[in-house]
Amino acid sequence: MASNGSLTHEELLAELACLREKLAEADTQVAELHEIQQCLSESRELLNQTGKLARVGGWEIDIQTWDMLWTEATSLMYGLDVGYVPTFEQVVSFFTEEDRPVVREHVRKAIEEGKSFECEFPVSTLTGQQLRLHFMGIPVFEDGACVRLWGVVQDVTRQRDAEEKNRENEELYRLITENALDFIAVTNSEGTFEYISPSVHPISGFTVEEYKRFSTVERVHPDDIAKMMEIRQTHREAIEKGTPFSANVEFRVQHKDGHWIWLQAKTCTFPRFSGTYGYHILLVARDITEQKEAEKERLKLESTLQHAQKLESLGVLAGGIAHDFNNILAGIIGNADLALMEMSRISPAYEMVEDIARAAAHAADLTRQMLAYSGKGRFVVDILNIQDIIEEMVSMIEVAISRKAVVRYEFADSLPLIEADATQMRQVIMNLVTNASEAIGDKSGVISIRTGAAFLDQEYLEDTYLSDSLAEGDYVFVEVADTGCGMDRETQQKIFDPFFSTKFTGRGLGLAAVLGIVRGHNGAIKIYSEPGRGTTIKILLPASDKSVNGINHSANEQDYYQGSGTILLVDDEETVRAVGKRMLIRLGFEVVLARHGREAIEKYLENPDSITCVLLDLTMPHMDGESAFREFRHINSSLPVVLSSGYNEQEIKSRFAGKGLAGFIQKPYKLNVLSDILKKVLNGNGTGNLTD
Repeated sequence: MASNGSLTHEELLAELACLREKLAEADTQVAELHEIQQCLSESRELLNQTGKLARVGGWEIDIQTWDMLWTEATSLMYGLDVGYVPTFEQVVSFFTEEDRPVVREHVRKAIEEGKSFECEFPVSTLTGQQLRLHFMGIPVFEDGACVRLWGVVQDVTRQRDAEEKNRENEELYRLITENALDFIAVTNSEGTFEYISPSVHPISGFTVEEYKRFSTVERVHPDDIAKMMEIRQTHREAIEKGTPFSANVEFRVQHKDGHWIWLQAKTCTFPRFSGTYGYHILLVARDITEQKEAEKERLKLESTLQHAQKLESLGVLAGGIAHDFNNILAGIIGNADLALMEMSRISPAYEMVEDIARAAAHAADLTRQMLAYSGKGRFVVDILNIQDIIEEMVSMIEVAISRKAVVRYEFADSLPLIEADATQMRQVIMNLVTNASEAIGDKSGVISIRTGAAFLDQEYLEDTYLSDSLAEGDYVFVEVADTGCGMDRETQQKIFDPFFSTKFTGRGLGLAAVLGIVRGHNGAIKIYSEPGRGTTIKILLPASDKSVNGINHSANEQDYYQGSGTILLVDDEETVRAVGKRMLIRLGFEVVLARHGREAIEKYLENPDSITCVLLDLTMPHMDGESAFREFRHINSSLPVVLSSGYNEQEIKSRFAGKGLAGFIQKPYKLNVLSDILKKVLNGNGTGNLTD
């Protein structure tokens, strides 16, 4: 070392080397510090980006200054420029007025009591956006005093909106399922119900809790179980394959009270979203019992209508046969009647001709029944004792009823007469007796047939069927009672509906036919019935003030009307023309014959002054009786025209009422009937007035 204190060369070199080492060490530290700063910058950027993506920001409050620090994500949430940090009070202003005291209270407790906090509030940002922010904060203490608050804030607006939407959807689905009229259920793969809608109660009678105790097939009709099990298996196979499956099915389940309900259901499979792997089956079912019953009734009605159409065809056929048969009988009855008048009672042939007349009369009754069946000959009114009709039917009734049914008769003494069609009365009685027998069925029972008479006042009549136009007075009744199954009120209201019963009576109308016949006789019907206690049906018919003796049954020649003049007899049947001519000549008339309406008009126009009356058949070729009648009325409105037909007077009344028809005679007729008709017409009692 030099004496003047300067460093030697060696010392300088050593010092320089030391400085170089320190410089190198400083460079290393600077590089490390730069690397640390770079990592911090990257970490800060990562934190900022992560916060932005997660919508999570950090914040800090200096308790001494109440200054705030927060991350970029926090600034973006509030709509602030990145780098701008508001004061605590500015931040509080973002909250609603109601929430600001709550926010301050959370901060106070954190500072004074050292409690961390977690809360959530709606916030309005500077951009006007409405957010839902979730806050968490913890206090930081130094030397026992809180110096700052640290925390995070998360934008949970989307989550809360989604949760609210889910709640709304859940509430909507709950309202739908709980108020749906359809039955909604969810089952698992084991066939256990996991959800059942409240609508199960009005449909099945069971509560939700009661029905959940059943398996899915426990209440199913035995005939439908296999179908339901097959659908469940198909659902399982679809889940295993990962393919969707749905099915439509109709099946029956048993109501709580025991009857069967028809359900129309749609089923579909969906996977279980929680727990172990599996699947659910959704079933939405609708009660279609009424539709099924309606369909059943429709099919039954179609069958009934088809049967009725067949009967209608048979009716048309019967009407045609009856018309032709009447013309044949007109010749037989007319000639037999004339023959008996010419023969001596001691003649060997007299009894045989009487037998011919009797047989022909029975055939005429059969013809009238055929006409009634065809709907054309409903009423041939006569003065009758209804008990005589029933007594004649005893053997027929015994054959018609069940072997286990016993018939008891209770007839009144001195029963008044009625004005009625005997054939229709027979149909009414047979219909009622047959229905009574069916009500008894295979069990033992009693059918009672009772007759009587009574004065019925308006109050009584108002409680009957067909009471609207009936006047109080004396009525004859026929009562048919049974000890059968009886009827409830609803059934009683339907028994007179056409086609109500599956049994075809008359023209397939059931008791509707009885109602129609009684209506036509100005009568009424009274019904007494209770389920399990039998039924009583009472037919009420007005009593007549006429007597059998008042009816003209004259058979002697001196009783016949003797007229004069010329009768134009029009009929397409030669036999009818021949016997009619003989009868008219016997009554003192001259006769002009015509085969149809057109020929009749021509013959009348040849000598109109000589024709006294026209006896006109209704059904003829070329020009029928109705058309010919209109022509005669047009030519000479005062000319008496009497229609002749196998149809009855009521049928003719409905077609010729008010048109000036002088009279009507039903085929086949006897001489005394023809005599009475011509006497009324030609003496002026019936001209132009076919209303009696």
